[in-house]
Amino acid sequence: MEKSPGETTILTDAQVRSLTRDLRDMLIASFPHVAWSRRDLETGIRMMAMCAKCKETRQKRNLSIKEVAAELRVPQYRIKAIEKPSMTELRPESLRAYVELLGLKRWSRRWVAANIAVAKRLGVDDL
Repeated sequence: MEKSPGETTILTDAQVRSLTRDLRDMLIASFPHVAWSRRDLETGIRMMAMCAKCKETRQKRNLSIKEVAAELRVPQYRIKAIEKPSMTELRPESLRAYVELLGLKRWSRRWVAANIAVAKRLGVDDL
């Protein structure tokens, strides 16, 4: 039996395609009048692992969002945008600084390699 991926698991392309398709089908069934973009859903799905890893690492280090924001000299909502994720509020420079602060460079390089198109589109392919 295959183990279910955890929140911080970097999903394979096949897993992302399957999850995107299933999620889009559910959303269309529930909200048929809304245009659900496959690309936007896929971006959100691919960002889930990055966001969860940042949040998990921050919490393990007993850092508050307020402390991280002060350290990085960014508004708290930028850190919250990374941990949600909120693509409209996410800023590449904030994500880069957050990853560096948390010591997640090695992990983030693996995430970028698995999600290169999304990383490029978001301007974080240099994590």
